Amino acid sequence: MGRKSPKSKRKIAAQSKRALKKKLHIFCEGAVTETLYFREMARFQREFVIDFVSTGKIPKTLFDEALAYLKLINKSRTGYSEHDQVWLIFDRDSHDHVSEVINNARSHGIHVAYSNPCFEVFLLYHFQDYDADEDRSRVKAKLAGICTEYCSKKCKLNSANEVVNLRADAIARSKRSLVSRANEGTEMGAPSSTAHLLIEALKLS
Repeated sequence: MGRKSPKSKRKIAAQSKRALKKKLHIFCEGAVTETLYFREMARFQREFVIDFVSTGKIPKTLFDEALAYLKLINKSRTGYSEHDQVWLIFDRDSHDHVSEVINNARSHGIHVAYSNPCFEVFLLYHFQDYDADEDRSRVKAKLAGICTEYCSKKCKLNSANEVVNLRADAIARSKRSLVSRANEGTEMGAPSSTAHLLIEALKLS
C-alpha cells in the first residue's frame, strides 16, 4: 500500500480539525441586534461556531426551550460535543422569574448572559462609563448619540464594525458594573451586564 502524500495528510488533518470545532448553542431574546453583534464577534476566532437555536422570546420560554434542547442532545449526542456550550441571552428589563431562570439555568449547566435594563447598556460600555439607573429608552438614546451604527428608532445595529474592536473596554466596564451593583447590595440591578462572559467564552479579549 502506498504512503499518503503530505498534501493528503494535511487535508485529513484539516477535516479532523473542522469536525472537532466547538459550538455555542444560543437561545436569545433579541432577534436582531444581539445576533448581529455576536456573529460579528465570532469572526475574530476559529475555535467556536455560533448557532442561534431560538430568538425573540422571553427568558422563561428561552430557558424551557434550552433545557429541552440540552436534554435531547445529551440523549442523542448528535451534533453536540463535550466542549459545546448552551447559552441564554436576554434583557433583565421587567420580565418575571428572571432570578429563577438564571438559577435554574446554572444548575443545569446552561450559561447566562443578561443585561439590565437591556443589551444596549452593554453596547454603551464599548464607548463610555455608564452608571445611571435609567430605563431602556434613555439607554438606547445615549447609545444612538455615540454609536453611528445604532438606530434608536429601529432599536438595532445596522453594523457591528464600529463596536467589536472596543470589546476590551466593554468587558472591563461590564465587570465594574457587577462589582458596583454587588457593593450596593443590588445584584442584577441596573445598569449591569454579563454579556462579556460570552465574549470571554469565545476566548476574545
